[in-house]
Order: sequence, then structure tokens, then C-alpha cells
Amino acid sequence: MGLTALNQSAVDAVKFQDKTWAFPESTEAVALWYNKTLVDTPATSIEELLEQAAEVGLAYNAGFYHSSGLLLGGGGSVFVGEQQCGFTTGPSVVDALTFIKNAKGTANVIADKDGGKLDAAFKDGKVGYIFNGPWAPWATGDYVNALGAENLGIADPITLPNGNFAPFLGTKNIFLSANTQNLEGAQAFLKFMSTPETQQMMTEVGHIPSNPNVKTDDPFIAGFLKQTGTASYFPNEPEMGAVWGPSDDMITKVIEGKSEPEAAATEACQLIDAANKKESVEPNFGATTAGASAGAAAMGEMPAAEGAVTLWHGWTGAEADKLTEVIAAFQEKAPGVTVDVLAVPFDQLKNKFTTEASTGGGPDLLIGPKDWIGTWLTPWA
Repeated sequence: MGLTALNQSAVDAVKFQDKTWAFPESTEAVALWYNKTLVDTPATSIEELLEQAAEVGLAYNAGFYHSSGLLLGGGGSVFVGEQQCGFTTGPSVVDALTFIKNAKGTANVIADKDGGKLDAAFKDGKVGYIFNGPWAPWATGDYVNALGAENLGIADPITLPNGNFAPFLGTKNIFLSANTQNLEGAQAFLKFMSTPETQQMMTEVGHIPSNPNVKTDDPFIAGFLKQTGTASYFPNEPEMGAVWGPSDDMITKVIEGKSEPEAAATEACQLIDAANKKESVEPNFGATTAGASAGAAAMGEMPAAEGAVTLWHGWTGAEADKLTEVIAAFQEKAPGVTVDVLAVPFDQLKNKFTTEASTGGGPDLLIGPKDWIGTWLTPWA
């Protein structure tokens, strides 16, 4: 159904308990944006970034999500063993916290959790760098409108002491219902969605391809493709719910000088593990080895299929229009299949699906975000 054509990291992002629970149509991650009027040559390492930031400025979001690329980039893990906190296994988290602490004390660096404040500083030309994703600054044109597309760039993944910047990998997904009445038709559509040609179409509305074979002339798409290639697994495990608060506090305490990096990481793990009823692992801040990413396999022919396939989604505007184009292109390739589409307001979509699926109804396919993974009871075969 097209999964073998995708980045392995994108497929891994939608796994839970070694089962694949969705089709990752596209990806997203935090990357390093820069203002070309202030930055002549973008930094290639974390040390160089801090040196340049002292001159041109850096807006750094000190929240856990935006900091994940530093915290995990040196081989770090959110969880180890039986879903125990992994912040104290290896140097990655401590190295990141040390950088964040140093950044906070560097002239022209704004280290804050207020995304609006940081965006304003970048758009107003007060800082030359900002870590952010493709969602607001690009999809809505904020940065482009403020600075001009010709003045914006996305740096290649910066190097860290023991690896590369490795932010959480998010995905936009298509779920296959256990109640599907046309498995072959649904699988044919998913395989079509995985092709470079189809994913190229979706780049026109800001989707970052999950298929690494997509060719693009868009420098922003190309930049995010490089960054998602070094991204980290965003845990789908329920234990993740206990991570956010202690992790944010860990960073805050280091920034405010209330705790040193090793002590802050140890305390965060103790709180996370206590909330998850786990026994913490013994802290060991020695070296770790970052894993390598796998490549992608080639596509096969479109599966033969016929009949109706129902698809529900909550997309609006340009995304919805592009979906209509994609479906028309699919039906040219698979004339025996018709795709019946229902647009549902996003805030109602999950509940509507859950209600109808519980009685054997609902669509064959559902477009939804990554955080719905684990909600559905029947994984892909």
C-alpha cells in the first residue's frame, strides 16, 4: 500500500507496539530558519550558531518540543527499556541543556517559550535565526510576507557534539478503517498517495513529502526534506503524557540558574518515571551512538481495484482543493474506483468517526493527525 516507498523514519513515526497504525502522507519538523539580509553564510554547527547569534541574534524557543532537536540529536532518547525516562542515558540531553544555558546568557539571543514573541523578533528583523516548523511561518506566509521569500533560508541540519540536530518528526496521516468495505480500493489510493508525482502535487500546499524521491525546486521544501531526514521518533506511547511538564521545567530550571544540567535531567526523569510508575534507570551521562536512518524501496505498479472508497477529512481551503485534484488524478489511474469524499469540520471529525466506526460504519479512509494514533483499536495488517 505504498509504505515501502516512504522514509523509514516517517513509517516509524506512526508505529506503536511494533505495529503500523497509519499511512504518513507527509511530515513536519522544526528547522533553523535564517534571514539572508543578516546572515551571509548559515551556521553548520551548534558552536558556530552561538558565535553568529552573538552578532545577528537568535530567537530560541525554550519549550521541550522545539528543544527536542538538541536534546535528542546526540543520540538521546525520550524512553529506554520498559518506557523509562531516557534523559540520563548518554550526554545528549546534558549537552543540549548546557547549550541552552549558554545561549540564554549570550548577547542578542532571546530564549523564551512565547512563540509569538519569538516570531515577532524574527519578522521584525531583530534576529537573524529562529528554530520553527513549516506550519505557521510558511504555510500562512507570515515570514514570507514580513521578509520576502528571497530573504529567507533554511539551514542544513546543524551538527552537534555527538550527532545532528534531530527534532521530533510529526506526520499528517491517512488512517485505514477496520470497517473498510473496499480494502483493495483503499490500498490502491494509499499507494497512489505515496508516489513521487502525487507527493509533488501536495508540496504545492506546503506538505513536506514522506517519499524521499520527490524532486522539488522549492528551497523551503528542500530544506525541510533535509531536516526531516535527521528527525527523531516522536513517541506514541501513552507514557508520553507524563513527559511534557517535567521536561519543560527541566529546561526552565537550567535557564534560570536554579539547577545544573545533570541534576535537572535526573530530577525530570524521576518525576516522569514516578508518574508512569516506572523505576528510573541509573544515570549514566557517558557516550551513546545515534542510530542510522534507513533508505526507501522502489514503487511497484498500482494495485488493480474497483468500487467505491469513502474518504473523510477536515482539510479546508488550498489543502481541500489540492485533495480534489489528487483524487481526480487517482481516478484517471484507477478508473474502476470512485472516491466519495466527505469534508467534516476538524473539531468534529474524530468524534464523528469514533461514533460511526463503533457500530461498524464510517469511511474506508480518514485523514487525521499523529496524536490520534493509539485511539484506533485495530492496526494495519
